[in-house]
Amino acid sequence: MGNDGISAAEVERQLSTQVHSLRDDFREKSLSTNQHMTRLESLQAEIKMLSERKRELERRVTAVLEENEQLQLAVDSLTERTLVLEKQCHEKDLQLRQSQLELQEVRLSHRQLSARLEELSEERSLQSFSPSSHSLLCEIEQSMEQEELEQEREQIVKMVW
Repeated sequence: MGNDGISAAEVERQLSTQVHSLRDDFREKSLSTNQHMTRLESLQAEIKMLSERKRELERRVTAVLEENEQLQLAVDSLTERTLVLEKQCHEKDLQLRQSQLELQEVRLSHRQLSARLEELSEERSLQSFSPSSHSLLCEIEQSMEQEELEQEREQIVKMVW
């Protein structure tokens, strides 16, 4: 029996040591679990905060994309308007050049007609001072010249106005 008592005492000591070891392990694991739970709660709070931040950034990106689209439409519209205005400007420049050419032609024609008018006036003055009497032929020529003069004057007036 003595052998069994030592043996039982030894077994009791070993069991006691194992119980203490298991309690220590349990305490450590309990502390570790509490730390993990605290860390897990902290990570969940951070995930929630980052998720909110992500949603806010996504809303801002959507707003910026919509604004960008509106601005692009405005740019397209202004580009189209600029092209139309440039075309109109070009057409007005062509009209101005054409009007300037026409004005030059009218001035040249005016000078030519003025010179012709002066020539005809001088001829008429000379004829009126001529001692010879006017024949029927001379009167017809004068009438035709006067008619030509009148037509040339009308042309000048039309061109100038």
